[in-house]
Amino acid sequence: MERIGGKVSWRPEFAGECAVLRPRGVLDAETYRSFGADLVRFAVDEPRALIVVLDELEPADDGAFTVFSAARIRVLDWPGVPILLVAGAEPLRRRAAAAVRRVPVLESVAAALAAAPARPRGQRAGLAMPAGAASAQSAREFVAGVCVRWNTAEFFTDAQLLVTELVENAMLHAAGEVGVRLELRPGGLTVAVTDAAPQAAVLREPAAGEVQAYGLHVVADLARSWGCVPRWPFGKVVWATLPA
Repeated sequence: MERIGGKVSWRPEFAGECAVLRPRGVLDAETYRSFGADLVRFAVDEPRALIVVLDELEPADDGAFTVFSAARIRVLDWPGVPILLVAGAEPLRRRAAAAVRRVPVLESVAAALAAAPARPRGQRAGLAMPAGAASAQSAREFVAGVCVRWNTAEFFTDAQLLVTELVENAMLHAAGEVGVRLELRPGGLTVAVTDAAPQAAVLREPAAGEVQAYGLHVVADLARSWGCVPRWPFGKVVWATLPA
């Protein structure tokens, strides 16, 4: 099924637990930002890797390829999905390889599938609920139950605090459904909250004389790392990782 993002269309397929993306259109200064956001959106569902086939993409210049390096940085900590590029023609492959950093450029989808790393070991649990007065309480109970089930008592208190702040922040800006995702990996526990609002979560400094001891400031203080990424078809995911 084709997805339209800005002036570039995407044809996603799935093979070997990887998302194989075939963007078509012009990648230039006008489409650069929306293209990068669309690419990140495909990572939110956590395929084993994003494999991007460049054959139908028209980069305005070699500098346009840096969008892939920028997207790699955005998804590096979470969801931790690697990006690989495929260019069938050798001249295009050389151009892309010279312009991107730490993003492999291969000659075929088969080669990219063979090069894609294994999915990280871990556990995942999710909860979807309507946004409402009881949402934060429901999220805390969900997190507490999962921590007990996974025998991760060291995360019990901080994870509940994180999910409270993230859910309440989501409810300030969005109506409809709010989702909570927990992921346990060797490096720590990630709490991710989805909502339908397009606005990115931004850490704002308090005004002079104002005490700011809640919201994303709490998240930033507790988490090893945190961030905000867009998702299909709209909305965002705000995530935070507690270190092991």
